[in-house]
Amino acid sequence: MGIPETVRFLFEPGHDILAGVGMLIVKVKQNIIRHSNSNIFE
Repeated sequence: MGIPETVRFLFEPGHDILAGVGMLIVKVKQNIIRHSNSNIFE
């Protein structure tokens, strides 16, 4: 796959940011799921 250097340069930091945001979203979803499950079962 031929990816231009400018695209690769722009994509690398964006990928890191997306990974960080993705991890945060996963953590938040896990917290929400835990709280909603505990509320349902109480």
